[in-house]
Amino acid sequence: MQSRRYDAGLRQLCGRTVALAAMAALFAALPGPGPAAGTAQAAPAKPAAKAGKPIKVTITNKREMAVTSIGFVAPGADSGGRNLLKKPLAPGKSVVVTVPAKAGECAFDVMGSYADQTEISGASMDLCADPKLTLVE
Repeated sequence: MQSRRYDAGLRQLCGRTVALAAMAALFAALPGPGPAAGTAQAAPAKPAAKAGKPIKVTITNKREMAVTSIGFVAPGADSGGRNLLKKPLAPGKSVVVTVPAKAGECAFDVMGSYADQTEISGASMDLCADPKLTLVE
């Protein structure tokens, strides 16, 4: 299995995944047929978010700068993730982190930073299909 590479500070999109997510969001926003006149319609029950199996992700730092923070958030979220590193990830080193996930949740955006305050970002990473993140220059 080949790991995906994300450049520091650049947001790379997985075209097919993003296109499918965009289409799903578009169709979800379209109005459906409304209830017939004079009938009441109960609001659909919203299923409770179930905790899924945590995802183990291997992060490899191939840069010359230590990674000070890294987290994974729902696609499109600007914040909300927490730093999953217990200590800075030195250059040339790897670490396995545990990403909490809801049932069926696989796509995540990655956010973080290096010791020089350079930001790390990547969009719609499918952690179920490829649980490896390699940080490169």
